[in-house]
Amino acid sequence: ALKALLNVLENSFDLVFLIDKNNSISYSFFRGNLGEDTGEISKIVLECIKSANKSSVFNTERLKLNLIKTAISETPFICTGLLIPGLKQNSLLWNSFYTKENPVYSSIAEDITGYSSDEISSLPGRAFSLIEEGEAEKIKSRITGFIVSPLQNKLELTYRIRTKSGKIIWVREMVLAERGNKGEIIKYDCSLSDFTQLLDEKTVINNELQNLKNLNQAKDQFISVLSHDLKSPYTSILGFSEILLNETSLSQEERNEYLSYINSSSQNQLKLIDNLLEWSRLITGRKRIEKNKINLKSIINNVVSNNTRSIHQKNIEIKLSGDNYLYVDADERLLYSVLNIFISNAVKYSYPDKLIEIHINKFKDNQVEVIIKDEGTGMNENIKGKLLKIESIISLPGTSGEKGTGISLLLANEIIKIHKGEMWFYSEEGRGSEFHFTIPAASNVILLIDKDESEKSKIGNMLRITFPEFTPVAELNFYSALKVVRTKNPAVIIMEHKLPLMDGLEFIKILRSKEKYTEIPVIIYGSELTEKNREKYSAAGVTDILSKPVDLKILKEKLEKHLK
Repeated sequence: ALKALLNVLENSFDLVFLIDKNNSISYSFFRGNLGEDTGEISKIVLECIKSANKSSVFNTERLKLNLIKTAISETPFICTGLLIPGLKQNSLLWNSFYTKENPVYSSIAEDITGYSSDEISSLPGRAFSLIEEGEAEKIKSRITGFIVSPLQNKLELTYRIRTKSGKIIWVREMVLAERGNKGEIIKYDCSLSDFTQLLDEKTVINNELQNLKNLNQAKDQFISVLSHDLKSPYTSILGFSEILLNETSLSQEERNEYLSYINSSSQNQLKLIDNLLEWSRLITGRKRIEKNKINLKSIINNVVSNNTRSIHQKNIEIKLSGDNYLYVDADERLLYSVLNIFISNAVKYSYPDKLIEIHINKFKDNQVEVIIKDEGTGMNENIKGKLLKIESIISLPGTSGEKGTGISLLLANEIIKIHKGEMWFYSEEGRGSEFHFTIPAASNVILLIDKDESEKSKIGNMLRITFPEFTPVAELNFYSALKVVRTKNPAVIIMEHKLPLMDGLEFIKILRSKEKYTEIPVIIYGSELTEKNREKYSAAGVTDILSKPVDLKILKEKLEKHLK
């Protein structure tokens, strides 16, 4: 065995060793750069062999672990038990037959997980501790099933792990086993690969494919709806225009009546075309969304004001209730369109002398809810089932004969979805309808992270005086601050560079790893900020970097820029 080992080391730098244990021979292979340039690995392995030979008892376990630890820690490409073709540099040795109780991990493990081999070994469940919550038991169950299945020699697992930085990545684990005559596992080898990027690309492609299918279907429905909804009104318009051209005996009153119908019908069809084009731009992604912080009550009052004529014609009372200081994060023009659709529909389908109630309130998951309730015609079950389907657009006349396009609610629903909101409704025929929708709330929280009570108090007092519409929330460390970010989605984060457990740069990396937090402005300050620190923060997208103690005048200017 030792002679074979020496031959391999000298000739190919592929480490092959044989262990004699209980009168049986086990083989293990390592493939890769085993000190090809310096020969250091060879020297270390030979020292292990000499040490073992000097012992009165050949300590196979010690030799085995020395060989494995040495090879794994130094070799960029690792493969044990079997030579696995194509094992890439982003793969790590996860576990192996040689020491089930004390697994050895490749140094590449740290590149993928952020944990060193020793750190993984010291975790309560070792490598299983890294598996994302809720998935570990499923993985253990599959491995158990693999172990007791005598005919199965290969197992492929896909799951998520949480790295040391808190980032969740997808990994693929390959398990290869060699079994004895009775189906028992003699040895097995596992390699783990980070394939998050590959999975992300696959997901993007699949999503894009599905989007294209949906767009193609929507296109067919679009053409069908357009041809159907345009044909009937234009037939009538042509009919009335021919009468006006050919009938010379018509009175002026009759002519005015026909012209009025042509004008009204043409305007309605123009509105339909505008809505269809807007809907088309939204579902194809050609509509640019420009979000701003908007006072919800203010924009609702504007919509009500622009519907004053139709409201007065029916003598309808509008009652608006809710917090005056509810702000939403939305495209102002699109939000206006949504509110106008719901409010004008409520007026259209309301009877004279009735009440329309509009209520706004805070909703779950950092959303704001808008409710528009009328006492109008309501809808039966058949109409409700078809209300938001492009293939079955329904256009019903209002209580005073007002015309509708039939697509306005589809447009409203699409705008709400683009804003990450939801829409639902309740309706009873003859008793009215109640429409609900949600829209993301604009943040009114400023997060301050610092363990220095005097600095925190100084900045907090300035925030309360200068920005009374915002609530300062103070935290001592970055771990508790992350909880505030998840629950309150702050408008701005002000933070000390150096705090216990985690520094500011690590916090920024975790923060920016979540897409919905990438736009939160961050202001960094500290007394130990080096030029290198500043460069790293700038590379991470943080441009506001202040010295400590903080100059409140400069901080105020920075905040005004972000909160304007």
